[in-house]
Amino acid sequence: MPIELAVPPSNAMSAAERQRRHRARKRALAIAASTTAAANLLPENMRLVRQIDAMAQQLATHKEKASASAQKVEQSHRDLQAAQQRLQALRTCLRGLLPRLSPATSQVLRQALKEAGFVAWLDSG
Repeated sequence: MPIELAVPPSNAMSAAERQRRHRARKRALAIAASTTAAANLLPENMRLVRQIDAMAQQLATHKEKASASAQKVEQSHRDLQAAQQRLQALRTCLRGLLPRLSPATSQVLRQALKEAGFVAWLDSG
């Protein structure tokens, strides 16, 4: 009997072909898994997008309210400064007026200011 050499059948793959095929199979499985994972995450992502939109609207509303409040505070501060300036002018005027009044009138005015609690204010500034 003659010795036959082992010849691989024609449909046998080489090692490199097997490796390429294995890598292609793994790549296809990874793509399928990522597609499935993305499909599973899609509802969650949409929920998060809606939540972000709602929070952005709330933030815009809060910014508008804060801006309006800041404007009111600034206006109140300006009004307070104007009132303080008028009060200081009144104090200066009263200080200048008291010495010019007669002693009796000056005493009556100081007594009225004392009863109203303004003598300390008049004498402090």
